[in-house]
Amino acid sequence: LIVTIMEPDSPKYSFEEMHDLSREHGFTIYPGKLSNAPTFRIANIGDIRPDEMRDFLKLFEKYFKEIL
Repeated sequence: LIVTIMEPDSPKYSFEEMHDLSREHGFTIYPGKLSNAPTFRIANIGDIRPDEMRDFLKLFEKYFKEIL
């Protein structure tokens, strides 16, 4: 399952920074390349546990609070 998410409309947003932060914490996200819309993608692949999802959401919540 791949989820496509619209990028936030914020001058502080950087996919590269968000990607690197995610990678540092063991998560991989992908740029949105399926259309011309400003998106990024999250692939839900493998043995993903509830704690891992919670950690991922906490990381994204922190990042988005900092840029919005």
